[in-house]
Amino acid sequence: MALNDIIRFRFVADDIGGIFKGFPSGWPFFSPQRKDKRKMPTSDEYFSTVKELLPLITAGTAIISAVGLVPRFGPGLAVWLALRSRFAAKPVPESIRSAEIKLLKRILAGKKHGQGYLVIAGEKGVGKTCLLNTVTGRMPGVIHVDAAPGHSKDDIVANTQNALTRPPFKMRPMTSTSQVLFWYRLVTRGESPIVVISATEREPGQGYAGLTGAVRTLVEKLKLRVVVDGSPNSISQSVLQTTREEVIEIKPMDREMIWRLDQLQDLFKCVKEAGLDDVVYAVLGGIPSRYENLGRQLDARFEAGQDPREFIGTYLCAQISDAIKIVKDSKTKTNDMDEIIKLFDKDKNCILAHTLTDNKLERPTPDKVFREVKRDGVFVLIPASNAIGIVLRHGVAKEPSLDELEELVKHKM
Repeated sequence: MALNDIIRFRFVADDIGGIFKGFPSGWPFFSPQRKDKRKMPTSDEYFSTVKELLPLITAGTAIISAVGLVPRFGPGLAVWLALRSRFAAKPVPESIRSAEIKLLKRILAGKKHGQGYLVIAGEKGVGKTCLLNTVTGRMPGVIHVDAAPGHSKDDIVANTQNALTRPPFKMRPMTSTSQVLFWYRLVTRGESPIVVISATEREPGQGYAGLTGAVRTLVEKLKLRVVVDGSPNSISQSVLQTTREEVIEIKPMDREMIWRLDQLQDLFKCVKEAGLDDVVYAVLGGIPSRYENLGRQLDARFEAGQDPREFIGTYLCAQISDAIKIVKDSKTKTNDMDEIIKLFDKDKNCILAHTLTDNKLERPTPDKVFREVKRDGVFVLIPASNAIGIVLRHGVAKEPSLDELEELVKHKM
C-alpha cells in the first residue's frame, strides 16, 4: 500500500474512530451503570449492522481517497448519525400494535417522502411514542426533537440542525448542516435522516408550536424525512391540512389489547382479585398510560399493606371527581359550554360537530371536555376521556363511592 493511501485510510479511520473517543467505557451498550430496562442489542444484531455498514464505509473511503481532502469530521459524523440510533437499545415496553408497526415500517423504508411528512396523531397517553420508538428504535439516522408550545418555526428548525451537527460528546461540531447531510447521503447511498418531532401538550393560554412552517422547511429545503408525534392539544389543525401530510390516527386500545400488555400484568392480577375488571376499563378506557399510573401507585400502597380493592376504588372515584372539575372549569372559559353540553347525545356518546357551527357555539381552547374524531365519515365530538363520558352521560355532580360507581357502570352495560 502506498504511503498516501495509508495516510488517507488513517485519516478516515481517525475520523470515524473519533465518534467513540468520548464515550464512557462500553457506552451505550455494556455500561454496568445503566439503570433503564431497555433491551440490549444481541451479538447477531451487532454483526448484522456492521455487515450492513461495511460497504457504505468502504464506498465513502473510496471517494475520500479520490478527492484527497474532506471536512475533518464529515464522514465520521455521518456514520455516527447512522450508528447512534441503529445501535440504540430496544425500548421497553415495546408496542404490540402489529398493524401500525407494519404500516410505519413500510412507509419509513422509502428513501424519501418527496414533499410529504407523517403525522402520528392520537390522544395523550394512547401509545404514539411507544409505537414510534418500537419502529424507529433500530433504524439508522433517526434524531429526536421536541417542539414545545410557543416554539417558533425557526426554533424547531434550529433545534433540528443542532441535533444533526452537534454530537453529544467532546468533538468539534460541524458548522454546516448541508455538509453533514452531504456526507450522510454519501455513505448511505442517498438516504436522508429521519427527524421525529414530539409536540408537547399546551397549558391554558399557550399557543401551538410553529410546526407547519418548520416541517415545510425541513422537508423542502433540507430534504429530511419528518415524522410529527402529537395529540389534538399539541398540534394545530394547520399541520393536518397542508395536503402534504399523511396522518396515521392511533386509536385507544380495546379491552382485549389492553389486557395483553406485559407491563400491566401485575396490576391486572390485583384488579381481577378485587373484582373490578369492568369498572377499571369503564373509567380508564383504552389509554395505556392511565393504567401504568395506577400500577405505579398501587405498587407503593401494596407494599404499605393497603387493601388493593380499597385503593383501586379510591383511585377510580378520584378520576371521576377530576372529570367533574374539568367539566365545571370549562364552563368558566366560554359561555357556550353549557349549550354545547346540552347537545350531547347520551345514547350515541357524541355531538355532531357541525351542530356547533349551526348554533354559532365556540369551544374553549384547549378543550379538555371534548375531542373531535371522524366516525363513519362524519366529524363528531366525543368525551375527552372515559371518566368525562361517565360524568356527562349520568349527570354526576359529586364524587361517587365505589359502590355507586359500580352501579353506574352496570347501568351502562
